[in-house]
Amino acid sequence: MIKYDPICGSYILDVCKKAVDLANEKNEVVSFEFNGITVLLSPNDDPEELAEEWFARDNQRKIEYWTPQRLQEKADKESQDFLNIQNHFETLKSVDSRESLIRWFCELEKLSFIHASLNHDQKVLLTEKCMREFGIYSGMNCSDTTPSKGSWDNQSREYKLNWLAGQALEGTLSIGCPHGIIHKFAEDFGIV
Repeated sequence: MIKYDPICGSYILDVCKKAVDLANEKNEVVSFEFNGITVLLSPNDDPEELAEEWFARDNQRKIEYWTPQRLQEKADKESQDFLNIQNHFETLKSVDSRESLIRWFCELEKLSFIHASLNHDQKVLLTEKCMREFGIYSGMNCSDTTPSKGSWDNQSREYKLNWLAGQALEGTLSIGCPHGIIHKFAEDFGIV
């Protein structure tokens, strides 16, 4: 038996076709694992049937996993995550400096999930606060490549904080939360 190792990011039908080609070429049984499911195949097997069988096994695994108890636990967690985001948004009122704004964004990144992020009205209020109180806008200082500005290392702390806050705002507006790299920059800038 030959063990085939699919390339990460492959589609199951493509993997089945390549594994059948290998089985035909070597005239041997081939096995591979795809997302935790082992597939065994023989020369001349139909790749489309193998893929359909894999999907059926994957769906059965999901049905077995998502018991009523797990579904309730998921719903409870998502509800709590949503409340945590709402409670965190209320703390935006007390943000009074660029540093505290960046700490606020760091906490937002920790709390955000696909099912729990700021809503449209909250994003509008956040944008208004950033612009009105700190002069920060989405993507601030990102496209500034003017040579007279100097290199990043020669930029002022304020410039860098504006850049980081602008990046955090951009991420929040576009994907629902700042990119996780905010924590490294915040640490590098001595904010957290």
